[in-house]
Amino acid sequence: MSYKKIKNMTAAILLGCAVLSQSCTSWLDITPEAQVNDKKIFSTPQGFKDVLNGIYITASGEKLYANNLLFGFTDVLAQYYAIPDETHEFAQLAKYQYKDVNISPKIDEMWLELYFCIANCNILLERLEEVGPDFFEDERTYYILHGEARALRAFFHFDLLRLFAPSYKADPGYTAIPYITKYSNKVSPQKTVSEVIDSVIVDLKAAVTDLEGRDPIFDPLYQATTGSDMYMWTQPMPDRNEFLSYRGFRLNYYAVNALLARVYAYKLDKKQAYDYAKIVLESGVFKFTDYWKITSDIQYRNRILRPEIVFGFNVPRMTKVFEPYSPSYSSSKKWLTIKNSEQMFEGSANDYRLNYLMEHEILAAFDRPSCIKFVKPENADEMTEEMGRIAPMIRISEMYYYVCEYLMDSDLNGAKTELQKLRNARNAKEALIANSPAELEDVIVNDARREFMCEGQLFYFYKRLGRKVVDESGNYTMTEKDFVLPLPDVELEFGNRLSELYK
Repeated sequence: MSYKKIKNMTAAILLGCAVLSQSCTSWLDITPEAQVNDKKIFSTPQGFKDVLNGIYITASGEKLYANNLLFGFTDVLAQYYAIPDETHEFAQLAKYQYKDVNISPKIDEMWLELYFCIANCNILLERLEEVGPDFFEDERTYYILHGEARALRAFFHFDLLRLFAPSYKADPGYTAIPYITKYSNKVSPQKTVSEVIDSVIVDLKAAVTDLEGRDPIFDPLYQATTGSDMYMWTQPMPDRNEFLSYRGFRLNYYAVNALLARVYAYKLDKKQAYDYAKIVLESGVFKFTDYWKITSDIQYRNRILRPEIVFGFNVPRMTKVFEPYSPSYSSSKKWLTIKNSEQMFEGSANDYRLNYLMEHEILAAFDRPSCIKFVKPENADEMTEEMGRIAPMIRISEMYYYVCEYLMDSDLNGAKTELQKLRNARNAKEALIANSPAELEDVIVNDARREFMCEGQLFYFYKRLGRKVVDESGNYTMTEKDFVLPLPDVELEFGNRLSELYK
């Protein structure tokens, strides 16, 4: 869809639907009344905060990070699941049939929703720059709003790039996607893969500057209230407003640094990825989940390893969204069961990810376990139920992978030591056998298969490294097109876009 159409839809949603409230579902026309609402929304500091919250709410919908870009679409591409039959909604997606009548609309939907979020980031940023820091009760509120909006804009563009263009390793000069930084009715030109990555980095570094020293994580009074590893700095600020509270899973200072590590790794700049990953790991804010919280009875189990999440979306209906796909609750043909788990966990029978984050009993007859990260256990207490509401986007485990990838070229043993820290936390304590960087990369990739289950990141991991996707039959044969989603037809027709792989 052309950006002009997205712009019109976005303005209608933002101005006519009370800042992207969850109840807003219809597209409206732009009217003078909507323009008045625009002024009203941004007439108070609270209006700016509501718009930022609205962007998070939109992104945490099923079209994006509560389904398609979490356990659904992208994990199907990573060949995690045994698709039961040809009637399954993902049957053709598992074969990379992107033009299928059931798959193509999902792709178009993701494109539109991500650019919709980007457009709202741009609106928010422009209004912030119009009013300046003095408009707010505390100037750091301005910088937190500004920093998060820029970081979100980068985050959404980066995922569009990872979906709709070849990797940097495959073709840095490929004509990819528009990087849109202004709210306008003009069609923005496409940029190359390399240019998009550079634009993402510019936004993220600006966000770091905005947030450094201002994010509440740096507040000693706030830090004094965060002794619980279950709610790592997600509690309310003492005697402060709600906006400065509950920041543990937003795109806060450390989450932006973690995202920079991810982007530099995608750009194959191992040193920069290492440096930003170390900022996160050495912060002391995040730590591995205590073993007894992973191995406890299901109704109390920490299934998403919450203390390790650097960034995630709050999805109040997460367990309901996941329910139709889980054999624990459903008898439908929407089941998504994990295939090839024996090979994935070979030699690691005691791995917590195998024994406590997957269900084996219900489908014993089918020899197919299922992921239980987002399943609501019977008789779960309030804390356990709350844990199922976070859709993890970045974990500290990913930071360990980047540290290892950098070290392994010059210090193989040091890299293995770092990876073993993660493996020990997962009770995968068997000997780590890798006599070369290539062999260690194999170990890292297989560990990522265990780690990212139902979290949407493995497909990108394969793509970044130029690895073949692993299937039960061995390495899945992938074409160049299989790694790249086609641009929506309306973009090609009305937006004058190029699609080099889909001519």
